[in-house]
Order: sequence, then C-alpha cells, then structure tokens
Amino acid sequence: MQIPEPGGPGARFLSLVPIAMTPRPAQRDAGGSLPIRAARYCEAITSACAFGWWLYPPMDAWLFWDGSTIFYSLDGESYEPLDDSCEYPGMAEALAEHVPEGIAPIASALFTALPEPGIVQVSLGLIASTAPGWSMLLRRPANLPLFGGYDALEGIVETDIWRAPLFINLRLTRTHTPIRLHAMAPLVQAQPLPQWLYQPETMADLQCGGLDAMTPDDWSAWEERFVEPADRPLRRDGEYATASRKRQRGRCPGASARDA
Repeated sequence: MQIPEPGGPGARFLSLVPIAMTPRPAQRDAGGSLPIRAARYCEAITSACAFGWWLYPPMDAWLFWDGSTIFYSLDGESYEPLDDSCEYPGMAEALAEHVPEGIAPIASALFTALPEPGIVQVSLGLIASTAPGWSMLLRRPANLPLFGGYDALEGIVETDIWRAPLFINLRLTRTHTPIRLHAMAPLVQAQPLPQWLYQPETMADLQCGGLDAMTPDDWSAWEERFVEPADRPLRRDGEYATASRKRQRGRCPGASARDA
C-alpha cells in the first residue's frame, strides 16, 4: 500500500453551542495527574498522553442508572428518565439562527439511550473536520484517571467527510449512584489518524516468531537498549526520553526548546 507524503491533519473544531471548555491539545503530564517520575522520564507515557486533543462535556451533567433505566440531570438535583433522548439545550435555537435557507435545522440530542443496557450516547456539541485522508479516533483520555462510573467505547470517525456532531458512547458501570460528567474535565481524546493506517492491508503487515527469528539488528538494538544500560546501575534517568526527543527534533526542525 502506498503511504501518502507526510502532512498535517488540518484539524478544525466548531462549537454548535457555547461550551465551557473548547478543545485543546492534550497535556504530556495528563493534567498533572501523572507521577512525577513518569512525567519526567517516561517518554512512552508522556507521548501517549500528548497524542491528540482533549474534548470536554459541553456542560455539567449527571447520569443515574438503576440497572434498567437511565436518568439524567442538568442541575444535579432533579432527574428525568432517558426513555429515548433529551434535547440539547439551546442547539435548536442556535441552528435556526445560523443555518442557511433550505437546510433543515435539525439539532442533535444531548443524551441518547441506546438499546444495549447501560449504554448512553453523549453529544459533545462539536463538529470536527480534517484534511482529506485523515480520521479521528475518539477514545477516553490517555492515562487520565476517570471520575468513575463509566467507561468509553472507542470509535474512528472519517472526519474528512463527516460533518455531523461528534459523540462518544459511554458504558455505565455503576448503579444507584449519580455519575457526574464534569464540564471542566476531559471526556474524550481525539487522535488524528491517516486512513491508510488502520486498513486491513496495513494490519496484515505482521510477523511473529521466537528468538530464532531475531536478526543481527534486533540483537544489536537489544544490547543497546536493554543489556548495556543494565550494566550501568548509576546510569542517568531518562536516557530513552532524551534520545527520543532528539529524534523528534531531527524529524521536526521546528520543534521548540520545550521539547528538549
């Protein structure tokens, strides 16, 4: 498969209604929640944390699941059953004001109860677009502790053609206790993916073997990255992180001193 020339995803996010927190680059330290040693020395963890953009719930909201019916609240006090879906506050009016003539101003729901027990779809109040050939993986924020009571079902959206509101499906994991979605806490990490990357042909490019399949290059890398450092108990912490960042600066000449 031919791999396209490198180029940015050209990501763009548009808010359909006023939201508390606009999308922003994910943070390498997971918003300060990583252990200090991991944030300083573990390039594998910090790179995963920073890969993508954080998307937030459009407002504070609460969900409650009794094992059969899902209930929702926008004030944390009064709850309504989510028999099907609930209106997204203010979206219908905003669309009616801005939508071009001839296009139906159809608003998305804030919450939609799916047929599967305990699964609720949450609209993020956003439209996203990317350059041709790029998609977005929508998943839970990497290495960021959840507030509890739910997990996110991941999905890949072809945002080069998709112009409907983004959403995330949550699987509620706790019953008989309110589950809060914090408007100031990331709910989703949107990660850009070139579409060739997740095609079956790419995934089929896989080899498996044992030690007898190790090549001289494999053994050389093994010695450099594993054996030799183990012989230096007083070695400097974060050597891999330093080497990785130097490689990144070599690939991206415009990298800032902050990445050093």
